[in-house]
Amino acid sequence: MKKNTIRQYAQSLYQITRNAAPKQLPEITKQFLFLLTRHHQLNKIDFIIKEFDQYAKEQEGIQEITIESASTINSENLQNIKKIFGGENTIVHSTIKQNIIGGMRLISKNLIFDATLKKQLQKLKEHLSR
Repeated sequence: MKKNTIRQYAQSLYQITRNAAPKQLPEITKQFLFLLTRHHQLNKIDFIIKEFDQYAKEQEGIQEITIESASTINSENLQNIKKIFGGENTIVHSTIKQNIIGGMRLISKNLIFDATLKKQLQKLKEHLSR
């Protein structure tokens, strides 16, 4: 018998909870945990929950972006970045990185846009050494 993957468990949980009434969720959760126990997969619950969260966001058209920068980014710039990546369906996480001298790095599921000072200097060095 083929084992279900973490992704398959997450998708199944999403499908059965998506339109469920709030009062049904405790019973659905209980049954899901019993299923995982029967299949000896309860030890993977943290991975399944993480995958469930990611899958639910995909299904609802929500995109997450992480911005790494040397200092805090003002709210106007954060809003502009949100607009570029999808507006209201974009969740932006901003982190300050000590190793970034200037500029920023944008990271999404499918893209890394490195506009840090270090990266710009590396590009300049490569260009000048040609």
